[in-house]
Amino acid sequence: MTSSTRDWFRKTTWSADDERDFRAHLKRARVDRRPQYLRIQAAHLLENGLPEPALVLLDEFLAAPDDLFLPLGHSLRAQASTTPSLPIEVRWMRNGDDLTSSRMRRLSSRS
Repeated sequence: MTSSTRDWFRKTTWSADDERDFRAHLKRARVDRRPQYLRIQAAHLLENGLPEPALVLLDEFLAAPDDLFLPLGHSLRAQASTTPSLPIEVRWMRNGDDLTSSRMRRLSSRS
């Protein structure tokens, strides 16, 4: 089992492909474990400056809560709703990507 397969619910980015992969794995996961995967993925996205997709996942988690982690889910949702998104440059640097100054300028000009 590769690391990416094993950690499908710990993504630090959230592209359309990332979401599609997560949803495909979630659909195949045991029903009783799905809330936990939603909560863990949301926490990873929040830690990486992506509160908007984290909120979506946390709303799904809270709609079918895992009773043990319900308070944590509410706490994460409150944190996500008050956390500003990090600029894409910061998210990439956090993930270890090496951005050249020209790419940084190009990305900054899009904002």
